[in-house]
Amino acid sequence: MTDKELRKLKRSELLEILYFMRKEMDSLRQENEQLRSELISRPLDDNVGEILSVVRDISVKTDKLCGIAESKRKK
Repeated sequence: MTDKELRKLKRSELLEILYFMRKEMDSLRQENEQLRSELISRPLDDNVGEILSVVRDISVKTDKLCGIAESKRKK
């Protein structure tokens, strides 16, 4: 969504967008915490490739979410 489109939205629509972004962020945080606890509970020498893959996925999701939040804050 462009700046121009965001400026045309009503306050209620903006609040709805923020609500769903926050909901998604909370969900991703919870998933992140769950995956971290799974990583901690596994021995490191078992499935090292799988662990690295999970860490990469978490990193990508976190970066994406931070980018969305950052872009919304700047606008």
